[in-house]
Amino acid sequence: FLSWWQRMPEKLCHINTHSVQNRYCPKNFSMRRYIYLLLIILLAQSAKAQEVKNQFQFIGEGAAPIDQPDYDLGWGIQFKWLHRLGAGAFTLSVGYTKFGSNEFGSGKRSTLYVMPWMAGYRLKWKKFFVEPQVGYGELGGRMDIGGDYSRPSFGAFFYCVNGGVNLNRFDIGLRYLGASGTGGGGTASWHTRNLQYAGLFTAFNLRK
Repeated sequence: FLSWWQRMPEKLCHINTHSVQNRYCPKNFSMRRYIYLLLIILLAQSAKAQEVKNQFQFIGEGAAPIDQPDYDLGWGIQFKWLHRLGAGAFTLSVGYTKFGSNEFGSGKRSTLYVMPWMAGYRLKWKKFFVEPQVGYGELGGRMDIGGDYSRPSFGAFFYCVNGGVNLNRFDIGLRYLGASGTGGGGTASWHTRNLQYAGLFTAFNLRK
């Protein structure tokens, strides 16, 4: 490669001798050679950065409702996309978290679930991160009504804060999520119109 690089000015000079005699002469070509070398380096670095610009995560969590004492610990899963932007990363996620009541009715428990779609921005400091998120989704469940069940469900605004530490391909951290229902009519009297919970999560980076 080095020998080809050194001979390139002379080759270009011979090719263009008949059209423009001195335009590609070696003594005027040295600066252009370094400009080309700089462009090659920049393109290589850009391609390398592009390879690690996007990440995908699979996340599992254990959660505890804060304002719903009739419900036990729950579980949840999430899928998250991270796009590096500035000093941090822009994030998009979709998840599902479910809680079961601590009282049984007709042999089955009432359930409560959230399914948020959220966008956020992850701020990093060394191996630590904080990630606020907002979004919209579904707040619903299955309620025991004396031998039968109703399945109320309505839209809700979501807000969330994640914080934790990155350990190679794993993230471990804490999460707080709140939901505020936007339904009207009959849903206004549903006692789970609003929800808050705190959770512990582990995320696996599918692409490092």
